Amino acid sequence: MHLLRIECIGFILTVYRICRVQSQGDGRIIGGRSVSILNYPYQVSVRYNRNHYCGGSIIGKHWILTAAHCFEDEEDLSKFAVRVGSSYRSSGGKIHQINSNDIFVHDDYLSNSTDNDAALIYVDDSLLSDDVPTRAVALPKPNEEFPPGVLAKASGWGRTIATEYEKPEQLRAVELPLVSRSECQDIYWNDTISKSMICAGYVEGGKDACQGDSGGPLVMNSIQIGIVSWGEGCADVGFVGVYTNVAKIREWIRKVTNL
Repeated sequence: MHLLRIECIGFILTVYRICRVQSQGDGRIIGGRSVSILNYPYQVSVRYNRNHYCGGSIIGKHWILTAAHCFEDEEDLSKFAVRVGSSYRSSGGKIHQINSNDIFVHDDYLSNSTDNDAALIYVDDSLLSDDVPTRAVALPKPNEEFPPGVLAKASGWGRTIATEYEKPEQLRAVELPLVSRSECQDIYWNDTISKSMICAGYVEGGKDACQGDSGGPLVMNSIQIGIVSWGEGCADVGFVGVYTNVAKIREWIRKVTNL
C-alpha cells in the first residue's frame, strides 16, 4: 500500500509519489477479484480533475469518509468530485461536485506520521438515491476493538500490479486478515503504529490494497473498521497494510456529521 508520504521524487499529479510507499491517492487492490457495486454500494470514487484519485465510502445521506492525505497536496479543491453507484471508475453511477468548503480533514491529522489519516466530504445532494445503487456503510462503536485474524474486505480501483500504473476499470475487492498492533509494530519497527491505526494483510504477501485504493473502506461484517492509508509497497513479502482505525476517530466523525 502506500500513502505516499513525501519521501520520494516529485511526480506529476496522477502518478502521486511511489517512493518509499506511502502512496497518496491512487490506491491498490492486489490479489483480489472484480466485484459489483451491488455488493459494495457504499464504495465511492473520489475524483480530481475528472480522474479517479482516491477511494471513499458513503456513511450517511450527505457524507463520505476518506483519507486526509488525498487532499494535502492539491491547492484547487474545487476540482474534486465523487462518483457513486457504479462498478466502473470512469462511467455510470452519478457524479457529485464538491464545494471546497465541504472537505473536513481530521483536526489531529499529521502528514509526517499519517496519524488520524481521515477526512469527511459533505455533498449537498442526497447520496442515497433510488436512481443508482448506493447505501451507507455502518460504523463501529467508539474505541471498539477487533481481534487479530478476523477477515475484512478492502475494495477500490487501485493498481492490481504494484509496478504498473494502469488501474482496473471495474471495482475490485480482497479479503485480508487483521494483524495485531504489536505484530504490525514489529513489522514497521522504524515507524509508529498508533492507536489511530489498524493493520491487515498477509506477511507472506500476494494480497493488499495499492495506489489508487487510498481512502477506501476496510469492512468487516458490514461495518467499516478501516480507511486505506499507507504501507510498504503493495502486497510485498514481510509487510502488511496500515489503515486508519475508524473506531478511534468515531467521536470526531460524530462531532462533524452528527452521525
